[in-house]
Amino acid sequence: MRVQRTGVLERLILGLTLMFSSMCVACSNDVVHQGLDQSNNTKPASLDARGAVANINGNACGEIQQGTGFVVGAHILLTDAHVIHGETHPSIIIDSHVLVGTPIYYNTSLDLALLRTSVTFPQPLRLAEALYQRGVRGTILGFPYNHPLTETSGTILGLQSEHLTGESRRTYRLDAKIGPGNSGSPFIVKGGRVAGIVFAFVPGTAITYAMPSLTLRTVVRKEGDTTARVSTGSCDRQ
Repeated sequence: MRVQRTGVLERLILGLTLMFSSMCVACSNDVVHQGLDQSNNTKPASLDARGAVANINGNACGEIQQGTGFVVGAHILLTDAHVIHGETHPSIIIDSHVLVGTPIYYNTSLDLALLRTSVTFPQPLRLAEALYQRGVRGTILGFPYNHPLTETSGTILGLQSEHLTGESRRTYRLDAKIGPGNSGSPFIVKGGRVAGIVFAFVPGTAITYAMPSLTLRTVVRKEGDTTARVSTGSCDRQ
């Protein structure tokens, strides 16, 4: 199975394949986990969230990189680490404004990054405090192919275990057809809460993967107050 990270146009994950366990953790309606939120089963209205979603781009390692991010704090945006790999001053386009971001957190194992700006954002998106079950529907907001902000409907197919960097982590498998540029997109469910962040998809299919919000909450809580710039990696990773 070929899996593509979506933040850089036409980039494949070289030499890596997402290997998912054959047993789905939350694939049937009779599986309930502690903290599981089963209250939502309708497509959410995402209008209020549109002003908190950003197009993130830059030039690093000899190529133009582009993806999506979203506001999670007064001065903080969350995106995928591979979206800003090698960049020192990612460009943030949000609500018709162009800003410069400072990377303050960069973790390739989780594929997550935080950017700080000098601008105060009035309304960060809310990260869900629970896991969601198979069948829950939502909307992915992002900038596929560097197009204008696009809404893509998606449905949770299950919560699975992923083995990519020598460790296991849980990810949502979604029924949603996205494209390059959707990396870092929020998956928003009913009530306007972010259930997860998109990080990969299988080209030519409607299979998309997202990191659940419980992990995102932990990162934002621990690292969101950081002000020091961090490295976003070197160009010799591949």
